[in-house]
Amino acid sequence: MATIIGSGLEGYLHRQARKRALNLIAEAKEEARRTLERATAETEALRLRMRAETERAIEEERRRAVAQARLQAKLLVTSRVEEILAELWDRAADELQRAAEGEPEERLELVARLTLDAAEQLGGGTLELAVNAADRPLLTREYLQTLATRLPQGIDSAQLLLSEEEAPIWGGVIVYRQDANQLVDNSLDQRLDLVRRTMRDEVSRLLSSNGAPRDGAH
Repeated sequence: MATIIGSGLEGYLHRQARKRALNLIAEAKEEARRTLERATAETEALRLRMRAETERAIEEERRRAVAQARLQAKLLVTSRVEEILAELWDRAADELQRAAEGEPEERLELVARLTLDAAEQLGGGTLELAVNAADRPLLTREYLQTLATRLPQGIDSAQLLLSEEEAPIWGGVIVYRQDANQLVDNSLDQRLDLVRRTMRDEVSRLLSSNGAPRDGAH
């Protein structure tokens, strides 16, 4: 009887141990499955996050590169416009200097037209004309008297005199009104400066409109 009981107990223990072992194995497998699922989900989330961050970084880099390219293009165009402007002013200056060194008749007529323009602005009176050294011999007293007859109507009583000092200008004339302490600088130098000041923005705009990058362009 004792042997049977002993043998039954051993079998019971073996069954319980086996059952416990199987339960532990099942629990371990389930935990492993859950761990694998969590790891897979976390890995996928990390992959998606890294992908999103990578795409954002790529987009930011693209935008930065585009902005930098636009800035460089704008600076290049601006620099080129400045070069062309400088070239245009140099050419204009050369043309004016050639006019100032032209034939005496041409220079005399240029001084005459600029004098008449200045006289109209000053409104008559005693007008003193200052010209450069090369043009001074052309403005004789007789010529100034003749030129006075060409003054616009209403200021024909103006008197034209040649200044005792030469003007440091390329050509043209500087006209002083003695009784009003006023002057009109119609020298070629001043005319070029005036054109440069008044037309610089317009010329720059015309040059830039044919080459400047537009906002929003890719």
